[in-house]
Formats: sequence, structure tokens, C-alpha cells
Amino acid sequence: MVELLEKYSFEAIKQNRIMDVIGQVNRTDQELIASSPVLSLVYSWRYLLSFDIDTGEIWLDKASKLMETLDPDSRLKPFENEIWGLLAAGKSIIAATQYDMNKALELSRQTLRLLPEENDFAHSFALLNQGITLSINGKLIKAIRVLRETINNSEISGNWFAMMIARINLGEILIDNGQLDQAMILFQQSIKFSSTTPGKYSTFESFYLKEISDIYLAKNQLDEAQQYLQKSVEKSGNTLPTFTEFDTHIRMAHLFHCQGNFLQSKSELTLARQLSITSQARLDDMILDLYEVKWALQRGQISSAQKLMQKLGLDEKTSLRELRSIPFTMADNALIIIARSLLTQGRLQNDPEKLNLAIEKLNELVPLLIDAGMVEHLIEVYILLSLAYHELNKNDEMLTMVHTALKTAEPEEFRQLFLDEGIPMSQILIHYLAALKQKKFRDNLPSKSFVTDLLFRLTNREIDLKEDEKEFEPGPEDDVLIVELLTARENEILQLVGKGCSNQEIALELHISVNTVKRHLNNAFMKLGASTRTQAIRVAHQQGFIK
Repeated sequence: MVELLEKYSFEAIKQNRIMDVIGQVNRTDQELIASSPVLSLVYSWRYLLSFDIDTGEIWLDKASKLMETLDPDSRLKPFENEIWGLLAAGKSIIAATQYDMNKALELSRQTLRLLPEENDFAHSFALLNQGITLSINGKLIKAIRVLRETINNSEISGNWFAMMIARINLGEILIDNGQLDQAMILFQQSIKFSSTTPGKYSTFESFYLKEISDIYLAKNQLDEAQQYLQKSVEKSGNTLPTFTEFDTHIRMAHLFHCQGNFLQSKSELTLARQLSITSQARLDDMILDLYEVKWALQRGQISSAQKLMQKLGLDEKTSLRELRSIPFTMADNALIIIARSLLTQGRLQNDPEKLNLAIEKLNELVPLLIDAGMVEHLIEVYILLSLAYHELNKNDEMLTMVHTALKTAEPEEFRQLFLDEGIPMSQILIHYLAALKQKKFRDNLPSKSFVTDLLFRLTNREIDLKEDEKEFEPGPEDDVLIVELLTARENEILQLVGKGCSNQEIALELHISVNTVKRHLNNAFMKLGASTRTQAIRVAHQQGFIK
């Protein structure tokens, strides 16, 4: 019985009929399966392809131990290389799901060395790992081409696991490359495909839903983003693998941050941190730190940001060369954060030297990001350049940079990157609208409607610019836009802070909880670019919020 199944398995694998042999072995007694390295290997694929990584790894280990003690006269000896090659392919899947990409790539190379070239099933994994490697190294256009080839090859060979992983990675790369609409189409098609066999692809469907949530987040459609993220959690059920749960908490934290709910965002980051400690994955810890330092800088919390940057080993002297041990997509993000730190310090300390250094570092990144195809990060760099020039009162340069950012962002409706910058961005957009009225830019993009929509989202105020209107120039009266960035409740609480009231006193006065007071204060602090009550009161006095 075992010998017949082993022969059938080899024939099926050679003919790329892996799903057929899995079905046959699945109907076999487990004791018989455990007696054969080939059947144990095939049985492990059943679990790996159902995304039950832990059980798949157990059966792979059984197969490996049986191969290590294989008798020299065994009937399997002529197939030894093929068996080890398939074992390596399985282990590469496990390494990839654990984000250990170096190990995954080495195992995929072993797979190629050990398996015949005509084995399309294994070739799918080689293509997949090649595509992932290209994206890690910042070669997004090439990665897109290879991952599309992976999907086609996987469909032909029946390696749907590689196909589904390739779809996830391709979609993520399309987002980074600024192709939000194409990514949305890909994920929606993938969900439709996975829904044809309920349960079998539910974990993959959960991934696709999370990615759709990210697309809505980039467009500042926060209700839709929350809806799809919640669907993703529901689809995952109660058996999320650690790395999936970690990723979910990061995305939840990002969503809450964009909604201005900083306390809930911090809570999600804490949960992610606990999982990172458990997994002891170095990159997980670094991903968390990079998010935290960016958000701290956006809230003007220099002290917290600097502590995290010290932990990461980042300072104004850090170069891309020093970060080559991590994926390019993380390295360029780290360099953007260094520039953002210099910009924030320069703004709060009125230090032109730091502002000019931020500009220098950002300009160095522009050609690298263009070459890599990292459009989303490129938009962020243009935005930061406009903010730095704004602080230096270099209006022409500021307008050129915000024009480039808007022109790049509008086709795919990137909005959140602008809204994350709060008051300073609203001031720049007011100046840009004035420049549009003066016909300083004659491109079709960005459209006036896109710019005014961003201002509306920042201020909750309609901007009416009629064609027969005279030249629009921002003046002192436009400071009202800054005031309107604060909600009525935030403004009310800020007035009480200015009178010297404690959080407890404010809560009693307004009949709300102390935690609600803290949440509104955190929102106001970010909008004012302040990190303490003292800073907030000073800025509020300067802007005329508090008399």
C-alpha cells in the first residue's frame, strides 16, 4: 500500500498534479503516512496549503527525520534529491510566513538545485522568492513583472499557495508603486476567487481584506478602512498565527492614529509590542519602532521620538549604506524619518540649519525613490520638502514641491499623507490655491477641486473660489482656517487649559471622563504641533486661540 502510494506520488508530482496526490494521501491511515518520508512530506503539504503552518511543520520534521535515517538500499534512494528538494520548498514556505526572508531565499535556492528544471510546481516558489527579493531590494517594477509571472506559472502547475502569496505581495507592491486602483482590482478578484471554496482560503481572504483597508486609508476613506479591517479580523477567526496578529495590531494602530484616537492607537501598539517580544523577530521590533517614531514626530513629541531613534541607532549621520542589512522599503523609511526629525526640530526650535539639513537629506532620497518606483514614499518626501521650505519662507520652492506632491498624488487619490501633516499643510495649501489663481501652474493636475477637498478635510470649511473672483491672496483673516482645525470640544478644553485647569477639573466642568479629556488634548496637541501643555498654551496664545 505504502509503496504504491509513493510511486503514485512521484508520478503526480512530475506531472504537476500535487493536489491529486494530496487527496489520495489524505484518505490514508496516519500510521501508514508516518512510516514513509514521501507520504509524510505530501501530508505536510496538505496543511501548508491550508495555511496551517504549525501542523505542516510537524509533518515536515517527521519526513526530514525519516530521510536522515534512510537505508542505503531503500527503494527511495534514487529519488533522494527530489525528496530533499520538496522538503526545502516546504521549509521555504514556513520561513517566508515567519518573515525570515534570508532563510526562505536560501531554501528556495536549495529547491532549485535539487529538483528537475521541468518541475513547474517548484519553479513557482523560485519565481515567488525572486519577486519578493526584488521588492525587498527596492526594485518594484521588476518585482511586479516577476510576481505576475509567478501567478501565471502557479495557475498552470496547480501551486495555488504560491499563487495566493504572490497576489498578496503583488498588491502590496502596487500600493507602494502608487497604483492603488490596480491593487484594489487585484484584491477584489482574489477575494472572489477565494470565496468559491469557503474555508479553504479564509486566511488569504483575511489578508486581502486588510490590504483593501490600507487602500481606503491612503485615500482618507476611514469608515471604509475600518469596515474592511474589521471584516479581516472576523474572517481570521480565533486562530490567528502570531505574525498575522502582529500585523493586524499595527494596522489597527495606524487607523486609530489617522482617526485622531491616539490612546487607542497606543494600546494597539502595546499589544503588537507584546507579540514582538514573544516572537523575538528583529524586524518586527524595528517596524514597530519606525511607526512609533514617525507618529511621535507628527505629534511634535521630540523627546519620545529621539529615544526611539537612539534605540534604532538612527541619527543625522546615518546613511543608506549603514542600513543595507534591512529591506530597502524599511531603510528608505528610516531615512525619511531622520529628515522628518530634523524638520520637526528645526520648526520647534526655529533652527534654519536643521531645516536645511532636512532638505539636503530629502533631496538625496528623491532619485533613489524614483528609481525604486516607491511612489507613496516619494509623495511623502515632496510633502516634507514643501514643509521645510515653508518654514524657511522660501515660497517658490515650497510651491514647487507641494505642486509636485499634489500632481503625483491626485491620479490615485492619495490624501492621508497630506492630512497627516495638520495645520502646516493647511497653510501651504492656502498659499497654493493663491498661486493657482495667479496662474503660476498651468498643468492639468492637480485640479483645484482636489486641493480644495484636502482643505475641506483639514478644516471642515468649504473653500469657494469663483472664476470671476479677484486674485486670492492668503492674509491674516485666513488664520481662521487654523482655528477651525480644532473641533468645538478641543477648542473648549484648550480654553480651560489656558485658565490653568487640570484634566480632572476639565472632566468635572464638561461632564466627561478624564480619558476623554486626554484624547481631545492629544488631538489638539498634534494639530498645534505641541507635545506638552506649556507648548500648546504658547502656540494657542500666538495664534489667538486663547486670550
